[in-house]
Amino acid sequence: MRLLPFACAFLISGAVSTSAAWSVTAPQDLPAGPGRETTIRLCKSCHPLDKVVGVRRSNKEWIAVVEKMVTQGAEGTTDELNESIDYLTDQYGKPVNVNAATAAELVDALGIDPADAAKIVAYRDGHPKFATWKEVAAVPGIDATWIERRQKNLTFAPSTVYGVSTVTGRPHVVYGR
Repeated sequence: MRLLPFACAFLISGAVSTSAAWSVTAPQDLPAGPGRETTIRLCKSCHPLDKVVGVRRSNKEWIAVVEKMVTQGAEGTTDELNESIDYLTDQYGKPVNVNAATAAELVDALGIDPADAAKIVAYRDGHPKFATWKEVAAVPGIDATWIERRQKNLTFAPSTVYGVSTVTGRPHVVYGR
C-alpha cells in the first residue's frame, strides 16, 4: 500500500560533493547496509546518486530532506521512507562528538531514543571519555545495536566548550593574538 509520495528531486538542491571519497557514480558504489536497495530504488530514478550522498546530514536533517521529497510527488511507503532515512543516516550521517554532545544533539544527529541519549550523557559524568563506539554501546540500559549501526557517525576527539577543553577542563590559551 502506497502511503506517502516520495520525491527525490530535493536532494539535488544544496547537495554538493565534498570530496572524491564521497563520489558515487553508480548504485554498486553505495556501501552495503540495511536499506541500501530501497534507497537506490527510491532515489536513482530522479537524480544521480552522488547528489544523494554528496553532503553528510544528521538524522534530523535526513528526515527533513525526505519530508521535502514527500511534498514533491515521488512515491514510497512509510516503511520505505524510514528504511531510507535510516540507511542514509547510517552511511552518510553527520559526525557527532559523543564526548561533548548534549542529549538533544545526540538525538538529532543519530536518531537515537531520547532516553538512551540521556543515559549516555549521564554516564559520561564520572567516567573516562569514550574512545570507541563499543564503549558507548556498553552504557547500561541503552540499545547497543542502534549505537553499533550509527558507529560511523560517532567521533571521540577532544573538543572545547566555550573555550574550555573537555579533556583538561582548563581554558584554552590562544597564542599570537
